[in-house]
This record gives sequence, C-alpha cells and structure tokens, in this order.
Amino acid sequence: MWMLCSDDGFLYILDIYCGKDSRRTTPLGPYVVFTILSPVSSDKQHFVFFDKFFASHQLLCDLAAKISEPVVGYN
Repeated sequence: MWMLCSDDGFLYILDIYCGKDSRRTTPLGPYVVFTILSPVSSDKQHFVFFDKFFASHQLLCDLAAKISEPVVGYN
C-alpha cells in the first residue's frame, strides 16, 4: 500500500500494490515515488519522506533533477 499524505495525516492518494506489472520498465521504488508525486506541484515547498525500501542513489539524483522539494530517506 502506497500513500501520499499531508503533514497532518490527511490522505491524498492511496495505491494498493497488486503484484509485479510486466509492462513497468523502471525499478519499483522510483516508479512508486514518481507516480505518487505526479500530482504534486513544485510551486510550493514540500518535504518527501520515504523508507529504505525506496531509497537509492539513482532515485535521489532523479528527484534532485526533477523537483525542488527536500527529500528525507528513512533507515
């Protein structure tokens, strides 16, 4: 289950993982992070938090290149 929530816990997006999608070409972690963040405008200041399941050097580089939000990986 993947979620995008506000800082006070309000749920914006809920996506239930239903197994591997053979059409997806990107790794699962970056795919989920960018899919969930797609409706977020980068006009405002946002913080992105995710755990070590999603964290990778490539994901952090891609996020830095595409959005201006600070990112926090969780171990």
